[in-house]
Amino acid sequence: MTGLRWIFLLAPVLIVACADEGTGVPAPARTDIASPGATPSPAKAASEAEKLTASCTYLLARGEEATKILRRYGADAKRATLGGPEGTELTGLVLWPGDPARRVEVILSEDRPERAIALRFGERSTWRVNGLRVGDSIETAVRVNSAGFSLYGFGWDYGGYVSDWKGGVLARQPGGCGITVRFMPGENAELDEGLVGDRVIRSDAPGMSAAGASVSEITLDLGDGAEALATTPK
Repeated sequence: MTGLRWIFLLAPVLIVACADEGTGVPAPARTDIASPGATPSPAKAASEAEKLTASCTYLLARGEEATKILRRYGADAKRATLGGPEGTELTGLVLWPGDPARRVEVILSEDRPERAIALRFGERSTWRVNGLRVGDSIETAVRVNSAGFSLYGFGWDYGGYVSDWKGGVLARQPGGCGITVRFMPGENAELDEGLVGDRVIRSDAPGMSAAGASVSEITLDLGDGAEALATTPK
């Protein structure tokens, strides 16, 4: 499926400052924990938001080995079996497994074992990837992309995945990465028949506004073998 890749990344509580030797990627910075009821200053809040921005080079180096990731993140990383397309299972890691807001799933290559090829951000994630984060509306995605786009109809295995960014900003990730975004309709939304099933629909299709669709998952494809995870709807 053109543009459909697989997905993963982390969760809240940033850790140690200092670059990991040989990767060029800084270890997450530790932040002091505020006392109960304390209100962070605007400057600190802005700083925290910046730290929760993922890219092709942060949080991981492209193709970084699992052993280095585990060493660098320490107790905030663990090995895990991750869900893949059509009920398959993927070998991976989870960063910040106990913190839903910062949780990131790291997908490892099957062809080159132990090398990271993608980061996936899912439900309750507060990470921002190229201007988008989980919970953003389709209208927000159109603004970020500076163009409308196409996605697969809702209600099946590949439902809601963007199929074509139509040459917009999100089609060109800095550093050679790719981005896969999935949308889900709002809870209890009544969907027009034209928005459902194995078909390609437009982001401005009739009934889309009423569907209340929002980003449910973002996958940052780090390249270096991630194409092996690409799938085509049957």
